[in-house]
Amino acid sequence: MHAYHKDASGFPIASSSFFNKLFFVSIELYHFHNLQTFY
Repeated sequence: MHAYHKDASGFPIASSSFFNKLFFVSIELYHFHNLQTFY
């Protein structure tokens, strides 16, 4: 799932992998929160 986001984003992964991971995790948590509030 994370690999799909990294491939689709087009950002340089090697430059800042830590911030990329933090960014993607925050997005996934955001979507999860939306699903929880939606239902």
